[in-house]
Amino acid sequence: MATKLSERCDTPYEVGVDLFCKNCGCAFTGQGGTQGTPGPAPPRQTADPVPYAQSGYNFGQENNAGQPNGQAIASMVLGIVGVLCIFSTALVIPAPIGVILGIIALILGINAKKKQPSGMATAGIVLGIVSIVFCLLGFIACVACGLAGLGALAGL
Repeated sequence: MATKLSERCDTPYEVGVDLFCKNCGCAFTGQGGTQGTPGPAPPRQTADPVPYAQSGYNFGQENNAGQPNGQAIASMVLGIVGVLCIFSTALVIPAPIGVILGIIALILGINAKKKQPSGMATAGIVLGIVSIVFCLLGFIACVACGLAGLGALAGL
């Protein structure tokens, strides 16, 4: 039998024995050429696979881009609730709650900002500070007014 080269990929084949090219999948005619449309293309061979260290993946490091940070969300929500405590009509009771929520919001916001800086973490920090300051001022003002009112009643 005669051996020829495939017209498409120059792979040797035996005329009349091999029906398809082992490399590119072309069908051979009985005359030694290729017939019709070629079969599937051969798999591409690369020189060396990319080593793990160069693959672009940071091993051992979390990639949370685009994922919400739970601490940042909690910080912002607690900061908002703490700020709402400022506008309560009876400030004596909600003010300490607002201070506590503000402190928790501040701690969670700082932790979240260290892990993954985001706008929610910054908002939680700012709202926590605002909640602490204004709830403390409101509580002090309410206590001072109450003591002044008691002093005025005692003087009657």
